[in-house]
Amino acid sequence: QEEALYATFQPRPGPSRSPEKPLAAISFDPYGARYKIDRNKVTWMGWELELAASKRGPKWYNIIFKGERIAYEIAHQEAFAAYGGHDSGLHHTQYYDGTTYSQGFRGSEMVPGIDCPLNAAYIDAFQALGGGGRGRTGRRAWCVFEYDTALPLLIHDFTPGIGGGGVRNTALVMRTKLTIGNYDYIQEMQLNLDGSMHVNAVLSGYMQGSSYVPTVSQVWGNQVEVGMGSALHDHTMNWKVDLDVGGTSNQIEMERVVPWRFNDNANRLWTSKKLDKMVSQTEFGMNMNPANPMKFVVQSTEKQNKWGTPRGYAIHSTPHHQIYPYDDPAMASFAWTKYNVAVTKFYDEEWTSSLEQDDIFPGAPALNFDTYLNGENIVGEDLVLWVTSGTYHIPHSEDAPVTPTTHGNKAGFTLIPFNYFDENAAMDVTDLFTSDGTIPKDEKPLPMIMKWANDGACVPSYDIVPSSFA
Repeated sequence: QEEALYATFQPRPGPSRSPEKPLAAISFDPYGARYKIDRNKVTWMGWELELAASKRGPKWYNIIFKGERIAYEIAHQEAFAAYGGHDSGLHHTQYYDGTTYSQGFRGSEMVPGIDCPLNAAYIDAFQALGGGGRGRTGRRAWCVFEYDTALPLLIHDFTPGIGGGGVRNTALVMRTKLTIGNYDYIQEMQLNLDGSMHVNAVLSGYMQGSSYVPTVSQVWGNQVEVGMGSALHDHTMNWKVDLDVGGTSNQIEMERVVPWRFNDNANRLWTSKKLDKMVSQTEFGMNMNPANPMKFVVQSTEKQNKWGTPRGYAIHSTPHHQIYPYDDPAMASFAWTKYNVAVTKFYDEEWTSSLEQDDIFPGAPALNFDTYLNGENIVGEDLVLWVTSGTYHIPHSEDAPVTPTTHGNKAGFTLIPFNYFDENAAMDVTDLFTSDGTIPKDEKPLPMIMKWANDGACVPSYDIVPSSFA
């Protein structure tokens, strides 16, 4: 019986957890949705953008916050997976899921309440891969929803004479699910009230299996069934990020945190910290190193905030380092994996980091990304960032029936305002709680959210969404 259930979603024998309360916490919009959808245009709380899909994956265009364009394009380019395993074929297995397997056209219908919360709205999308190679319309290819992050955006408890307060943190998510054979890529963008953005890809799906021979196969993975193991692999993903920070005249400033050593008046040696700031002059690719902390900032060369600092956006990327040696014969086909971030001057013809033919001719690709990095000036120019992130997956028994989304199998990056505003941009929201510094701490008022909820606005209601799952 256990073997019959393996790798299925059928209920397991024995008691289930909390059968008397089967419905867990849910989300709803007490006054109706605060976002609007007009075809592929989405607006929410000062944000507006257009979403789209290409064969490489989701795209977001013309991203505007509070009337100013932050980015012209953020577009997924490639999802590269390289394997190693007991079976000889796995030693050479490399998947280009974004290009060769047309990831963006393999959208799956989103399941209400599972893929997306019950308060989500859905958008259909045309997909070029249908039955017999014909195009089709993908039902519920995207979902859009606002949710409570359950973590304050800003918070301070109380300072006598000043007071305290906080800003409740809700965010808007635009999500799509792309299924390629055994793997599912949940790709999304999250917009925050303070002008920051998260771009994420979360991975699930079935492990790629291989034979398992005790004392031999453990160097490639772990046993997951009788006679079966799974293959060690990684997921390396790349995005094109075309920011327009205060216009198209931009530069890259790297603010490195370095030790600063000095002797005090008693001639005692002290170690402190300072910033080593540098503006990059020409195109480059680099890897982030946690041992050398830094901020990577796209700055305007023409506009400053009230404090005289160039307006900017900083990027935080989930660190991922490809272990292929640079002299590997196939490296030219996935040269972009060498860098966490690469910066190039914008050209229409440099529109992607990876082409379909790169998989067919490893070592002699149609596009070698390194040819983009040809030393051009990047000060006061329209710039493109090529951001690479990923994860290594060492399969284990808990990856059955499928890989869980809770085990860190994800990639992505965050864009945050960095001296772009004069103060935090979320201070104009309604869900703000403030406490007067003259009121004793034990007499602080309750936040308005509790009053609004108790006024009867919080009565959830959901439309029954017709299902086409069979």
